[in-house]
Amino acid sequence: MEVIMRKITALATAVLMAVTVLAGCSKPAANPAAEPAASTNTSSDTTAAPETSRAETETAGEQEIQDGGILKVGVRASLSCIGYPGKISTQQEQMAACPAIETLGRLKDDGEIEPWLLESYEEVPEENKIVFHIRPDVKFTDGNPLDADAVIWNMQTTMDMKKKKFNCDLEFVKVDDLTVELKLSQWDNSLIDWFTYSSGGYMASPAYIQSLSKIEEAYMSPVGTGPYKLASYDNDVKLVYEKNEDYWGTAHLDGIELYLFSDVATITAAMQTGEIDVVMGADADCAETMINEGYKWVSRELSTGNSITFARVTSNNPDLPTYDLKVRQALAYAVDFDAITKPYSSKGTYVRTNQWQNPTSWAYNEEVAGYPYDVEKAKSLLAEAGYADGFTMEAYVVATNATSKQVVEMMQAYWSQIGVNLNINLIEQTVMNEKTMTGWDGLVIGGSAGESKNAVNWMNAFTEGSGVRYACDNLDIPELREVGERALQATDREGMKADLKEMQKIIIDDYCAMMPIFANSKDTFTKDYVHDTYMGYYHSSQWYPEAAWISK
Repeated sequence: MEVIMRKITALATAVLMAVTVLAGCSKPAANPAAEPAASTNTSSDTTAAPETSRAETETAGEQEIQDGGILKVGVRASLSCIGYPGKISTQQEQMAACPAIETLGRLKDDGEIEPWLLESYEEVPEENKIVFHIRPDVKFTDGNPLDADAVIWNMQTTMDMKKKKFNCDLEFVKVDDLTVELKLSQWDNSLIDWFTYSSGGYMASPAYIQSLSKIEEAYMSPVGTGPYKLASYDNDVKLVYEKNEDYWGTAHLDGIELYLFSDVATITAAMQTGEIDVVMGADADCAETMINEGYKWVSRELSTGNSITFARVTSNNPDLPTYDLKVRQALAYAVDFDAITKPYSSKGTYVRTNQWQNPTSWAYNEEVAGYPYDVEKAKSLLAEAGYADGFTMEAYVVATNATSKQVVEMMQAYWSQIGVNLNINLIEQTVMNEKTMTGWDGLVIGGSAGESKNAVNWMNAFTEGSGVRYACDNLDIPELREVGERALQATDREGMKADLKEMQKIIIDDYCAMMPIFANSKDTFTKDYVHDTYMGYYHSSQWYPEAAWISK
C-alpha cells in the first residue's frame, strides 16, 4: 500500500486554483445519435423479448452490417473475477464478462427491462410472484442447456454469495424446464431488476463451475451463453475471446480482445497508435483527449443506469470523529463539489448531483438541500462537535483511478482549510473491494449504479451489517428502512416516486450518510469504423457484444 501524506503545500493550492480556472470550460454536445433501441412488445403484466436483434444499422448513413474482424477494446482495470457471477464485483468486471456471460434481461431507455435470455417475464403483484419464461434452445459454451435448474442455481448462488437481502422471503420454484417462478412472501419490486440485468441475472454454467476442484478456478474462466468464449487470459494484460459458433443469436465479429491498462497515459496512447479500437469507461483526462481528437463518443448522459461517484466516511464507529453528524455535515459544507465537478463536465458525461440520482432522473428530489459550499459554517459545526482544532483522517482510493485520485486530492485541499488533515492511501481494486465489504475507518471515494427505482439498494447501502458494499461502516437508519419498505411494495413507478424522493432527503439532509459528487455514464470512445457496441448507452456496466461490428 502506498501512503501519501500531503499537507497544504503548493500542490494543494494548485489543485484549488485548477478548479477555479477550469470551471469555465463548456461541454461539447454528447454523441448519441448513433445507436437506437429496439422496440419491445409489452402488455400490462407480461414483457416479451424483442422480435428483432439489437444489431441495427446506425441512423447516420444506414451502413450495411459487416461480419468479421477482431474488435480490440481497452479498459483501465484490474480484474479479479469475470466467470463466477456471485463474485463479480465492479462495473469493469461486468463489462469484461459481457462477451461470455449474458443476463436474463437488459435495461431500456425508459428504465424498464427488456427480456434477453428470457423469452418473457410476468410480474404478478396481486399474487406476490414473478414468472420467468426462459428462451428455448439456449446452451452454455460447454454444451449444457440454459434451463430452469441452471437459472435457479445462478440466482440462488449469487444471492447467497453477495448476501443479498430483500424485503420479503423468497423461494425459487421450477415450474417446468423453461419456467421459473419467484414466490415472494410480500411484494418487492426490486427483485425484477436484480434478477434480470443486475448481479442476480448473470448466467454461468453450473455444471462447469461444479466440475472444478474449487470455485476460484472459475473466477477468470467464464463459461456462459454469450456470443464469444474465452480463448486465453494473460494476467492483467489481455483477454482473448473467440466467436461462439453455436451462439443462440447472431454475432458479427470473429473475436474480441480486451486489453487491460493501469494508467491514463498508456490507454490513451494505445488508442492514438491504433493498438486498440475502443476505450471503454474512459476517465476524465482520457475522455478529454478523446473528445479533442475527434474520436466517436458512443456513451451518453443517462437518466438511469449511470454510475454515481461519492465520498463516504465511516459513520458507525463511536471512536471516530465522523460518528458525529455535525462532523459529517462540516466535511460536506467544506468542499465545493460544484467547482470540483465543473472541469469534468467538459471531459465526458459528468453531471453534478447532490443525491443518489442525477437531475434528469424521475426519482431526483429537488427539495434535497444538500450542503452548499460554506467554510465558515463548516468551522462552526466542527467547533460545536468539539473539533475546533480539526483532526486527521485516512482516505482510500483505487490507485489506477486517476479521476478519483484527483477528486480526493481536491477534497484534501478543501478540508485543510478547516483543520482536517487527510492521509491518502492508494490501494489496489481488490483491496478496495474487500474494504468496502468489511470496513475502512475513514473516507472512501466509491461508485455505485444509480438505478432510479431500486429502493432496496438504497436501503441496504445505508444499513449497518446488511452485507452490501459500503454498508459495513454506515449507521443503521431505521426511518430509511421504513420508507424503503413502503416503496418496495409499490406496483408501479408513480406509486414509489414519493417514497424514493423522501429516501434521498433522509440519506443526505437528515444523516449526511454520503457526499455525492457526480453522475457519469462510463464514457466510451471508438474509432469511426466501430459500430453498435452500445457501451455506456443504456447502462454504465453493460454493452452488447453480439451487436458490435466493424467496417474497416
